Amino acid sequence: MQGAVFTVPSSVIQNIARAKAFLHRGEPIKAVEAVMAALNIFEPKKIVGKAKYEAEILLMEAVDDLSHNPQIAAFLKDLTHAKEPRIAYVPGEEEKLASVLPLILKVLKEDAEQAEQNVEGNREDRRSTLWLKGAALLQSPDSAPRGKAMLRRLLEEFNAEPGIFSLVGEAFCQANLGTEATDILEEAIRRDPEDSKSYGYLANIYTEMQEFPKAELIYKKVLKRFGKHPKTLINFASMYKKWNKRDNCYEIAGMAVKEAPDSAEARDLLKWADR
Repeated sequence: MQGAVFTVPSSVIQNIARAKAFLHRGEPIKAVEAVMAALNIFEPKKIVGKAKYEAEILLMEAVDDLSHNPQIAAFLKDLTHAKEPRIAYVPGEEEKLASVLPLILKVLKEDAEQAEQNVEGNREDRRSTLWLKGAALLQSPDSAPRGKAMLRRLLEEFNAEPGIFSLVGEAFCQANLGTEATDILEEAIRRDPEDSKSYGYLANIYTEMQEFPKAELIYKKVLKRFGKHPKTLINFASMYKKWNKRDNCYEIAGMAVKEAPDSAEARDLLKWADR
């Protein structure tokens, strides 16, 4: 045979192996694409000998595996009405197989797109359910454990959504469960360094927990990022008072008085620190 070769391109075997692996992982679209890629390269009319036979056997096995995939089998059954429909592959008739696979691929992709649209709709409903029920349950001591579980599940399932950690952290704080929200609020700040509300909640929680070094660090970050807001300075000075750090309290309270001369709270803190 003129121009005959005795080897099969390695990419043919690799693509067939990939198809089997994709099916094993439940990815029929990628599996069909891999078989199509193998067929595009495989030219059995130019190949002779054992290599050709072995490649055909591997391809037959891969096509048989495709036929047994639940999604593909359902499509074939609807198409042929056969009890056990199969994708036909006969060595030497690769063109017939190559003409069928694109049809299967098209249906699989359409089904995947429809499923994705359904999931998006369901996801929005689920997000609302987890948030509304979780936040409501959090308000009652008897149902709070369920509420916490639902809101943490909300974080797990929708963690990519902007502001979701801040939202849940605030809900915990409003339910007087701030000490359980520190990890949530820390993550909210990590994801959005401009989330001023989460800084405030976290600083208050650490102060209440008497984790003063952590609260101090938060306040310093707030001042650096958002500037010398009187309320921030007053809260910062109050934290130092609870920590019994008179020199630090004097410094921050002095800033507060300068920013808000009419604030009695700022003047009282300065007076306490100046004893």
